[in-house]
Amino acid sequence: MGVAPLLVSPLSADLGFGAVGQSWMVSGYALAFAGFVLLGGRLTDVFGGGRMLAVGYAVAAVSALLAACSPTGTVMIGARIAQGIGAALTVPAALGIIATTHQELAARSRALAAFAGSGAVGFGLGLAFGGLAADTVGWRWLFAALGGISALLTVLTVALVERRKRSLHRVSIWGSVLSAAGLMLLAYAVTIGAKQGFQLSTLGAGLAGICVLAAFVMGQSRSRSPIMPIEIWSRPGFAVNVGSTTLLYGAWVSAYYFAALMLREVLGLSATTAALVMAPLAIGAAIGSRTASVALPRLARPSTLILIGCMMCALSIACLAIPALAQPWVVVVVLTLVVTGQAAAFVSLNVATLSVAGPDEAGLAGALFNAGCQVGGGLAVSFLAAFSQVLSGGDIAGGYRVALLGAALLALSAGLVAFLPQRRGRAKVRRQDHGFLQGTATWGIHQSEGSPDGDRRTERC
Repeated sequence: MGVAPLLVSPLSADLGFGAVGQSWMVSGYALAFAGFVLLGGRLTDVFGGGRMLAVGYAVAAVSALLAACSPTGTVMIGARIAQGIGAALTVPAALGIIATTHQELAARSRALAAFAGSGAVGFGLGLAFGGLAADTVGWRWLFAALGGISALLTVLTVALVERRKRSLHRVSIWGSVLSAAGLMLLAYAVTIGAKQGFQLSTLGAGLAGICVLAAFVMGQSRSRSPIMPIEIWSRPGFAVNVGSTTLLYGAWVSAYYFAALMLREVLGLSATTAALVMAPLAIGAAIGSRTASVALPRLARPSTLILIGCMMCALSIACLAIPALAQPWVVVVVLTLVVTGQAAAFVSLNVATLSVAGPDEAGLAGALFNAGCQVGGGLAVSFLAAFSQVLSGGDIAGGYRVALLGAALLALSAGLVAFLPQRRGRAKVRRQDHGFLQGTATWGIHQSEGSPDGDRRTERC
């Protein structure tokens, strides 16, 4: 997704994209990722992270090369969707490998910090190289380079990553088809409705998407081999962490997206200059990820660091909406603070989410975590774009400021969603121990008093 904002204009000119095509160019990757990531997580738990990582890289290589050779906008959108499918296979596989390799809290925090930090750096570099490619070699060469890198990673994964034996669990393709279809219908309703108005066709697609997703959830509750066991949502903190992640990722992607467009369309920077402004953001990702890896093993609850990171992210995004601060050097400093807070909170949420999963569920937990990321990113950009157009009355600069304030509100909400339930629970739960128990990824073992029968029961937090 990182290459999309600064490449929208040259892609539109070369391939004849309209407003709807531009929306799918930006959100097609994210929504394809969200639609297929559950299947990717299930395949990881069944076939192992090593195999699925290689397959995902291969899909990414082929789709990037297809994008580089795209003759029409339709082919490009298809290639972007295929890239999302490749990512839906690689990300849960990578998280599964980390979770099964690093059982101890400090080691897992460091590994996940490095993983999340590399993702944030990659996002920022994607924006930077996207802008450079737009003004120099052209966008086709950028996709060709991505294809070559993915092909190299495929070879290295096959050669170096250990592959474990296949699990005895089955894989249900039907559940993945339902989830992907439901999310795609919702994507159609949001992206097309935001550009052309919510007419009967878009409202019908949204309603159909909700019905398909409801059928998916009902089917999973009765399936003997579900892609997404419903039980995982009842585990302490899991649903709250995924919800917080959805809000935070939506805020982060929106801040990047609208800030990049503001640099070009309001401040008048060229794509190359905007890319150079974005490049130092990798420093913030490194600082935030490193902070999380050091602080998490020392904290009784990760929700404290999540709240601090989200508040830092929210305040920094809000500063971008202040007209007096609309200067390129100020934007780069503020965006660095945005990504620093986001990275610290994001790593904390990742560790907390994986902590409730057993070794044979790491792929599923990672898949649901990243599904929340991609749904949040895709829908936040679409809704904030439509919302800002309505409130700004056609003023471009005012529209971006409205969108940035909305993104700041999302980041603040993410911190409160993660922190407040934990805050209320402290009055009822007394901490006894902290860390992983017998190699199981459990964040703290607590004793809860006041159960109906008067006994004390052990809970995972």
